[in-house]
Amino acid sequence: FPWDGTSYQGTSNRRVGTFHPDMPAGIRSYYGSFASLAAVPTVGTHTGWSLKEEDFNYNSASDRDLMPDEVTAEWVETKLGKADFEPFLLVAGMNRPHTPMYVPDEFFEPFRDSNGNNIVELPPYLENDLDDVPDILKSYSVGIDNHKNAGSGNNEWWEKFVQAYLASVAFVDHQVGTIIDAVETSNYAENTIIVFTSDHGFHLGEKDHKSKTSAWEETTRVPLVVYAPGVTQANQTCALPVSLIDLYPTLNALCGLPADPNSGGNNIALDGHDLSPLLANPSSGSWDGYDVSLSHLHGKVAIANHTQSPWALNHHSVRSTNHHYVYCSDGSEELYDHTNDPHEWINQANNSSYNSTKSILKEQLFEALGFKSSSSLIINGGFENAQDNWQNFGSSVSIENSNTEKYEQTSSVLVSDRNFPWNGIKQDITNVLEPGKRYHFSAWVKLAGNSNANGETIRLGIMQDLLGSETTYPNIDQITATSNAFSLIEGDYTVPSTGNGEINSLNLTVNGAPIGTSFYVDHVRCYAYEEPFIVASTVIDTTDGSVSLRWNADLGASYRMEQSLTLAADDWIVIDSNINADKTAMIWPVPANSSEQRVFWRIVKNS
Repeated sequence: FPWDGTSYQGTSNRRVGTFHPDMPAGIRSYYGSFASLAAVPTVGTHTGWSLKEEDFNYNSASDRDLMPDEVTAEWVETKLGKADFEPFLLVAGMNRPHTPMYVPDEFFEPFRDSNGNNIVELPPYLENDLDDVPDILKSYSVGIDNHKNAGSGNNEWWEKFVQAYLASVAFVDHQVGTIIDAVETSNYAENTIIVFTSDHGFHLGEKDHKSKTSAWEETTRVPLVVYAPGVTQANQTCALPVSLIDLYPTLNALCGLPADPNSGGNNIALDGHDLSPLLANPSSGSWDGYDVSLSHLHGKVAIANHTQSPWALNHHSVRSTNHHYVYCSDGSEELYDHTNDPHEWINQANNSSYNSTKSILKEQLFEALGFKSSSSLIINGGFENAQDNWQNFGSSVSIENSNTEKYEQTSSVLVSDRNFPWNGIKQDITNVLEPGKRYHFSAWVKLAGNSNANGETIRLGIMQDLLGSETTYPNIDQITATSNAFSLIEGDYTVPSTGNGEINSLNLTVNGAPIGTSFYVDHVRCYAYEEPFIVASTVIDTTDGSVSLRWNADLGASYRMEQSLTLAADDWIVIDSNINADKTAMIWPVPANSSEQRVFWRIVKNS
């Protein structure tokens, strides 16, 4: 990268790079720069390229230092040239085509004519492409207009941007070729599995975006090429959507490694699905994975530090063979038909003829997230039907709809006239929740304008009334809300396992702010987790050779111990059906197994 010769990060030796001086006004930035290595930069009085802590020497195309990706490829080549390797896993990561895009000039040559002119074609582009995109996603788009208009205009620097990206890809292709050649000439050519992939895609102007970080095809789709001796055949492709999370179980299977790497630790089955059947038969192989691949796009709203898994804050998408469905944190949607619209120009989410397709994909998305259904158990959670099914929590409390302050759709509810901290709103959920089941609740809250500028605590909880017991108020989550924007509050709640008929009432509550504080509530949701509720457990080996499982239990809850020989979903059998948790730190012996065959165990919380 270019460097001014004097700027460092604090007191460290790490240099602070800058934009390339050839970049025109309007698109000058460190990460937004691109150039051939031959365009040696001069910044101030300093001329030359730099690495993070030392100079990068460049005198000519044949007299220069190796770039980091070339160093990586050369290191791999050296390693594979040794003959004394035990079984190994070698991971080689490449910097390019990540920005800033600087590569040797020879890799720009394929994208120039004989006169040195840029010959790249621009990607498909539609003016006003974002008109039918949910508002919450538009903020992710880094428009291409500044590249279209930079310099002399006429798309000159857009074309240079695309050229630099393609040159960077060609550069990485060369490094991959070096590694492949090293494998083929090594002692491991016949027994080495090779996987080529990436962590995300990249936009070159499609959908008016020039980066990663989107929910659209160009970001969420990545290359995945697998070579497995004796399994794969050359030049075969598979059209089914898969996920990178499937690589771990796939490599375990191909290498003959255990499918349960957590055995002896927490004993939780590995996520992902073995792709081996698809590698062996890409067109008709049968596997047990999802029909869609799942992607997520992080939300832009700050979350509380204690929030462990803010899935409700994020936007998610699923890709089937022919469709791409996007579900945003505010409930807005996108649906693209790739058979008829490969560039994702027409959002069909509101087209009634696609209702069935959208419904199926939405269910598959929530299933992939671990939920039983995409239907929220909260009635009127968006307050679009006034305050139906909601009640004031406290006789003095006033609740009224607001059409000006809202997180999604057209309305929220304003909670005011609060005389106690516990005053707020509530909804009776007694008849929609089941004993022993776990649920995920979320809501978006915002303080009214008359509130403390530093924020106030708002609480999401349950008013729990069990027959024969005092009313309790389990806390789901609490955050410091402000009047600047809606904030997410979310968490899990497990209904007590007391048996049917013993729960008098359950109410979801939103409250907790100081007396007199008014606040808005919107987009309240509750989703049931898919069963079984598998509990993380630890194996305990005793001196007499016996084995037990240990787990953190809910006092009084019922658990069961299950056994499997294969880890297949339909292969689990119940060994102990009703283990009553008489303490929170449970230890339970694993029955002795007379067979020498390997056995897997797990603890499941009974519903």
